[in-house]
This record gives sequence, C-alpha cells and structure tokens, in this order.
Amino acid sequence: MPAKNMTFYADQQSGTTTLKATYYGQKLGSSDYEELYAVTFKGSSSVTVTKEEFVEIEGYKFNQSKSTKTGEKYNGAVFYYDRASFRLEFYNGTTMAREESVLYQESFSKFSSYTPDLPSEFEPGSRRFVGWYLNPECTGEMVDLSKMTMPADNMALYAKWELVTHQVSIYKEKYDDGTFGDSVLPNGQQPDPVLHGSKVFESDFTLPIPENKPYSFVGWFYMDGDTERMWDFEHSVVIKDTNIYAKWSAEVLVPYTVRFIVKNQDGTITQIAESISSSALAGTTVTFTAKAGMELYEGYKTIKFRTLSVMLTKTELILLIPKLWMTTHMQSSQRSSYTLKTTHPISIKKHL
Repeated sequence: MPAKNMTFYADQQSGTTTLKATYYGQKLGSSDYEELYAVTFKGSSSVTVTKEEFVEIEGYKFNQSKSTKTGEKYNGAVFYYDRASFRLEFYNGTTMAREESVLYQESFSKFSSYTPDLPSEFEPGSRRFVGWYLNPECTGEMVDLSKMTMPADNMALYAKWELVTHQVSIYKEKYDDGTFGDSVLPNGQQPDPVLHGSKVFESDFTLPIPENKPYSFVGWFYMDGDTERMWDFEHSVVIKDTNIYAKWSAEVLVPYTVRFIVKNQDGTITQIAESISSSALAGTTVTFTAKAGMELYEGYKTIKFRTLSVMLTKTELILLIPKLWMTTHMQSSQRSSYTLKTTHPISIKKHL
C-alpha cells in the first residue's frame, strides 16, 4: 500500500551510489510482513538512518525493535510496521452495548449477525431492529457490515429500531369453537397492518355496526389470553396481532324439537321415544339428557344415547340420529355418535 502525502528527509552527500530503504507492513491476520513501499535515491554510501526515517503510516504502528536503528547505514535499511487496532463501538439507544478492538482493514463481516437487545426504554415487542448507522440520528444509508473494514480510526455504529406492525382482523361474530364469521369490511377485506401503539382506523373513519337479525349488537370484543375484553375503536390501541369481533345478544325465542330415532337396515327411520319440544333464547346452549331405559318405546329400551349440548341459532328443528344399524331382534346396546340434521348450520358439543 503506497503512502500518500509523505515527506522524506535524507542527509544528502555527494556520491553516485543508489541507496534504498524498504518499509514493511504486517499482513492482515498474520505475523508476517509485506512490502508497503521503498525509498531510493543517489547519495554517498556513508548515509545513515536518522529518526526522520521513522515516518507515520496510516493504520500502522512503527516497530522499532525489528527495524534498522538510527546511525546504521541507510542503504538496505528496513522498517517494520505492525497493524494498529482501533475501537469499534456499538451504541444501542443511549448505551454502548458492545466494544471491540479491531485491526486496521479487518473485515466487519463477523459482526453482521449481531443484533442487540431491545433498549429498556421501549415496550417489549413494540419495535424491530433495522440495522446499523453512522450517526446517532440513524439517518442516511444503513451500513452493510459484511462489506466494511476497519478504518484507521475509532468508529461508532448506532442501532436503529422502528415500530413493528400488527395484523388486525374484524369479524361479524365469534363461534364457540374459536373460529370467526365473515369480515365486517366490504369484499372480505381486513384493515391494513397497524403500527404498534396506534388505533386501528384514522380518526375520521367510523366502523359501521353490522346487522345480525334477530340479535342485538352488544359491542366489539377481543381475547386477551383467556380473557374476553371490550375493544373501543376510539381509544384502544394495537399492541399485538388482534382478532376483533362483534358480540350479540339474543332478542327472540327459538323453538326446537328433539326427536329420538334410529335408522333401520332398509334406510327407513323409526322414532323410539317421545319428542322434546320447547324454546330457548337464540345463541344460548341447551343440554339434553338423552332418554334411556323405560323412557324408550317397547323393543328399544336397550339403546343408549349420550348427552348432547346444542347451540341454538336460527334452527327450528333438531333431529338426533344415532348411527346404529338395528339387528333383527333389536338387542344391540352399542353406544354411537349423533348425526345432526337441520336447515341451518349450528355448533354442537358432545359429552360422553
């Protein structure tokens, strides 16, 4: 590496001898040396080394113990320079998170995977690490550590953090099994990702209340772990991915009929106990204790039904059919699952 803007001095005397001194620098990652440059001039063979030959070379430290001493002959003199180390400082927020001693021109690639911890002044989960910058304001171009080397001076890098975004989904309803209904926004759309700590919508947007007759709208809710909490679009802010859903209250009674039947081998069905007819508020859960024993008609008393909970929605008729092919003598007591037939979808829970 040739030196730049350097001035050399020699005690010039008359003579025609070519004099040469060579400067060596330590190789990167090695204890060996390589030639940086040489100085030659015509002069007397009696010219000796002076302290002026011990020049400063950027990124190196003069190794006097290995070099030609003052007063020794200049011709053939050698001067050795070791690579200097400089401080590389990583600042995270207002704190220096890491300090390294790095040799001149050493690659920064070994630091490229380093990600500092989120500064304590930020809320956990609120920001993501962007990268390293050359100024505390983290302006300008982000540095690529894999392409950088240590300059001939101390260097500081500054971590940049930016707010994360969260996905918010808004649904018309939430079912018992944890799934959700349709989106309340047109064409099944959902809101754009929301910056951490921000409201779902800008202040000039009002989310229309959906309709779900015959139910009345209670409010907007979300799940905070296992706890259901109300969501206020005017004041609530987003701090994680969130599913928001409308909650409804029943306004009308829904009539229902439960029939106890079996399916015969020829495909026909036979009712084997008296039906249960009643009504309940839509959206509530009614648990039926299946009839058995003396409650069943003659010839079917050995059949066992299981308890069944049914969420009443818009259905008016519920048929409970055990999947049991009866033998000719009707002696089977096998426990079996139910098939639910209705003109509207409903959710069910089975309890053995």
